[in-house]
Amino acid sequence: TFAADTTVAGGAVGSDDIDTFALAVFGPIFYIAWDDDRTGSDLLYVASAIPGQPFGPDTVISNSDGGRPRIVGGDDGLTVGVFFDADTGSPDAPEAALTTDAGLSWQGMLEYGDQPTNDVDFVEVAFNSTYRNFVSAWLADTGSPTGATRNRVWVGGFRVQSCTAIGWTDIYNAGESDLGFTFQGFGTDQFAIVGLSLNSGPITIAGQTWDIGPNVAPFGGAGFVAPLSGGAGATILLPNVFAGAGPGSGIPVYFAAIGFDPGTGFTRTTDVFSFDL
Repeated sequence: TFAADTTVAGGAVGSDDIDTFALAVFGPIFYIAWDDDRTGSDLLYVASAIPGQPFGPDTVISNSDGGRPRIVGGDDGLTVGVFFDADTGSPDAPEAALTTDAGLSWQGMLEYGDQPTNDVDFVEVAFNSTYRNFVSAWLADTGSPTGATRNRVWVGGFRVQSCTAIGWTDIYNAGESDLGFTFQGFGTDQFAIVGLSLNSGPITIAGQTWDIGPNVAPFGGAGFVAPLSGGAGATILLPNVFAGAGPGSGIPVYFAAIGFDPGTGFTRTTDVFSFDL
């Protein structure tokens, strides 16, 4: 039998208008996303719940108007993304909001289309549990002549976990006195570790093909490992001995990060990035 219906949204019944919504279940967690006009604009909201418990507070996840949400994620329910049109009219862009802690918090409103001034429709998305990355497809009139609306299918993707280099990508700049890395989106991992290589790989680690290697170093040396809290953290800063010493040789150095838990070993990997020495 069905239990009594429950109002999930934080808007007022009878006055706030909802146009589109999506419902999904990943692991033990229910996720619902919708747009409503309680503020005067059709913003996108999301809420989550476990069976037998009420939905938690709703969280706004769009920068402006949004609609037609899609929800995808991992089987454990921890990593989930809501993808949607970033505006209810035209032009608009594909946008996403992500969680790595089962809906307790949501990362940024990410516009991931390359031409946000064009009209986007029918955003679709899939999640790869092995690499914890999202792959999306959408229609857009990007590249059409002025006044034309020739839709083409575009695709893109990204991983939730990321590694940002501090100083490394402009290593000979005299103003870059420190070198380090910051990390986001590593979920429940306790540490993030950076590997560097002069080769583009590939190697296999933690069951994942990684386009780095085969000789990876320092991979855990001082300044290349960071404790994480809530999936985020930063390494200690190292002095940049290359600052002001250029020009460089142009040799590419590849780097990427991987999550680590003492109990389970290596886990999440980032994309591979590069800088020149």
